[in-house]
Amino acid sequence: MRTYIRKKSHASASPELIRMAINLVKKDNRKISDVSKALSIPRRSLTRYIKTGEEQPLVGYSKSRKVFSSAHENDLEEYLHQSADIYYGLSPKEVRKMAWRYASMLELNFPETWNTNKEAGVDWFGGFLKRHPTLSIRKPEATSLARTSAFNQHNVDLFFDNLSKLLDREKIRPNCIWNMDETGVTTVIPCEKIVARRGQKQVGAVVSAERGVLVTLACAVSATGNSIPPFFIFPRANFKPHMLNGAPLGSKGTANKSGWMLESTYNDFMDHFISSVRPSKDHPVLLLLDNHSSHLSLAALDLAKKNSVHLLSFPAHCSHKLQPLDVSVYGPLKKYNTAAQATWMRNNPGRTMTIYDIPGIINSSFPLAFTPSNIIAGFQKSGISPFDRDGFHALADYAPGYVTDRVEPAEEVLMQIPMPDENIPFTFTFDENDDANFDNIDIDEAQIVSEAVPSTPVPRQKSPLQELLPLPKAGPRKQTKNNGRRKRTTAILTDTPVKAVIEAEKMAVKSKAARKMFPDQPGSSKKKRMPKKKQGEQSKSKKFKNKDELCIECGADYYSSSVGWIQCTGMCSLWSCETCAENADDYMCVSCASGL
Repeated sequence: MRTYIRKKSHASASPELIRMAINLVKKDNRKISDVSKALSIPRRSLTRYIKTGEEQPLVGYSKSRKVFSSAHENDLEEYLHQSADIYYGLSPKEVRKMAWRYASMLELNFPETWNTNKEAGVDWFGGFLKRHPTLSIRKPEATSLARTSAFNQHNVDLFFDNLSKLLDREKIRPNCIWNMDETGVTTVIPCEKIVARRGQKQVGAVVSAERGVLVTLACAVSATGNSIPPFFIFPRANFKPHMLNGAPLGSKGTANKSGWMLESTYNDFMDHFISSVRPSKDHPVLLLLDNHSSHLSLAALDLAKKNSVHLLSFPAHCSHKLQPLDVSVYGPLKKYNTAAQATWMRNNPGRTMTIYDIPGIINSSFPLAFTPSNIIAGFQKSGISPFDRDGFHALADYAPGYVTDRVEPAEEVLMQIPMPDENIPFTFTFDENDDANFDNIDIDEAQIVSEAVPSTPVPRQKSPLQELLPLPKAGPRKQTKNNGRRKRTTAILTDTPVKAVIEAEKMAVKSKAARKMFPDQPGSSKKKRMPKKKQGEQSKSKKFKNKDELCIECGADYYSSSVGWIQCTGMCSLWSCETCAENADDYMCVSCASGL
């Protein structure tokens, strides 16, 4: 029986009561019947306890036989905690297989069906969960590998360094700390659970269309719980005022073909933000935002700097922990949006939801999600306001980074010792197996550690379970090219050095695009043409082509081309078709002309 409910009350006397009854009969010479009636103990049971003469009589029923001891089950519980903390948790079936392998390794006695099925039974797993209430079956939330590896102590410290620098330098108050982010609202909602006929294989629910149309919503909230009216971006070529019918009061909007946030639409949002918040030199504003490419608009940076708006970007792939809107606001907003859209579908049978119905739905869900309590909780949880750079715990928040942390953990203990003169903390190491005297330490002979120590928790002593099924660990990182893409990190975007770097990058992109459109033609060497191809020299359907057989500009195949070819006069000496080279006598490709 998996769940036994006791129906009788016999054999319910405590061991202390039984021992007191035995002493009354043996030492005080009381009658068994009198003691039995006085203490409500059955006479036959009391007689049996006296005859056995045990100091610790067995009372009631003993526990059922267990395969693992309490220590072994505690080790298994700890392993499951660790694997779930690093986002590589085990499914119930994997836990049962692991229990069978663990019992086989320990040479324990277990049912023969475990060997037959090569896994523990369902009854054992259910009892194991009951004996360890800290464990439960949960549905995990999908988290990208980039987020688990990027959210680490180093990136978080860089962000809080910039944040503290801005707060101290500009004297920014909590009511002037704002966070901005975008989210998508689609016309097709996920279906909620409904009550239907048992046993029916398929249960349906009506939605507007097969695929939804996305409307981008940009919002901003402050650390004191305030918010500005939302900013809508519609997937249309031109914006019309009627698109905002039913939207929250004060809402603004724009449109582009994609419906996403672009540099031009971000400039419009910045105008909306400044007009709503009204920053000034006496009351500067700090705006926290992610590193999306649209947020690096030079026009928006100039506008923000002119109006005393300081922009601070989050580290890449860390917004799920550091961005208040993602932490505590957008989750409730999507929940209330789903309920509001389901109500709209029920009240408008036969109608298809369009993007023009989205503002009205947002009007009903926006006040429910953007409450002061939700907003303040997001800033507090992320450690932004009140300022708390130590709010994230290494054993819990940074644990997922253990898998991709390539730095091998040193078997050393780290301590912070103040310097005798300047009171500057430094780090030294010592072997934890040696007998160290912490009171008498020679600071001059201490080994100063210059490299960063892994911020993620790493188990020092491996348990038998970790030897049986080691925790996942990524191998050495491969050196790959990033295709010219710059890796973004947290930065104060409105500071002059950072802004100058962004401006230089923008100019480089523009000049590269211009060179592709109008290639330079320097040099004075003669035009070189590739000899005409001979009949039957190579097949047109050649599977693997040499780079010399492809045009470096358009990628055309030499053997399928009907025009002449010209060789570059630069360092590469590669070939291009006459169409791309424009029949120039001194042709030079874009790479050689730009010095790449």
